[in-house]
Amino acid sequence: MIIFPLIVFVCVVLLPVVSMAKENFSGDCSSCHTLSIKEAGELTSALNVTVKSVVLSPVNGLFEVRAERDGKEGLIFIDYGKKYLMQGVMVKIDDLKAGQTSKPPRQDVSKLLRLNSVILGNSNASKQLFVFSDPDCPFCRQMHDELRQLVADNDIAVYIKPYPVETHPGAYDKSRAILESNSVEMLDKAFAGEEVPTPKDPLSKAAVDDIIGLAKSLGIKGTPAFLLPNGNIEVGFRSAAALKKMIDAK
Repeated sequence: MIIFPLIVFVCVVLLPVVSMAKENFSGDCSSCHTLSIKEAGELTSALNVTVKSVVLSPVNGLFEVRAERDGKEGLIFIDYGKKYLMQGVMVKIDDLKAGQTSKPPRQDVSKLLRLNSVILGNSNASKQLFVFSDPDCPFCRQMHDELRQLVADNDIAVYIKPYPVETHPGAYDKSRAILESNSVEMLDKAFAGEEVPTPKDPLSKAAVDDIIGLAKSLGIKGTPAFLLPNGNIEVGFRSAAALKKMIDAK
């Protein structure tokens, strides 16, 4: 299954003061400013979201757009001029002073890492290993057999994230083909050096780009790379037995 890029609703632009209606304006804004769900979808198309509803924001000069991506909903604000987007939650200052707002929940990094992955083993396993692996990397290909053995003998789910490095230009389309099929069979073929289908879905390009961006944000430059349950990152070939010890280490 292809998942849209990891960064949710990233288009934060400060609205200029001129885009806001006058504070004391008391007329019916909807009489001269409208935004349909279809139009909101067109304006936010670069974010790969599905617009669910559009209403006037509590703040004059903004539309409040509720949108969904990857099964999660969020708010996007669009100015009446339809030139700017702002993502986030609108909070009344009086409520903030009264302590009636709460901090947003911290993002579960493991949930983000599960996106754009092909799973080896039981997805409900008690332990998880996240692997950034290039289908044209010789060490990654050797590692693939070790990972297959690892999940066969242990209660571990391995999330393979196809990560094409710049020195292997052909790996990019192979990574897209893996994500498009979302199958272990295609994963096995790619890491066995066999021919894989030409990617067709443009969303797979965004998914691979998301993996590349995530790897860079984690400081991962080489493959294979592993993110262990304890948060440590290791790079380089490891046997199934060595990986088991690393996963079990506290």
